[in-house]
Amino acid sequence: MADHFIRNRLKKTRRKKDEKLRNKYGDSIEHWEKIVKAKPESITSWVVLGQFYEKIRDWNKAFECFNKVLEIEPYYKDAMLSKKRLERKIASIYKKGPLWEYEH
Repeated sequence: MADHFIRNRLKKTRRKKDEKLRNKYGDSIEHWEKIVKAKPESITSWVVLGQFYEKIRDWNKAFECFNKVLEIEPYYKDAMLSKKRLERKIASIYKKGPLWEYEH
């Protein structure tokens, strides 16, 4: 019973943190999404958008952005480094414990 309570409490805490991050960076993400729609070949815009997604822990969208950059420019260093950093971050989370603590 206590384990269930702790798990639920951790989920609520994570959701609150994620919500605060989305509120903090939501306008910026919206801005950069408009830019990449208008200029889909803008490498810098995709990298910045991916970094904002990474900040709010939306790692799937961050990966999509970094992969988009690598489709446009396969050896773009910032995207390669950002993607590797994100992979290491996710791997370290898996090592720390159950993913339910980190889900959106």
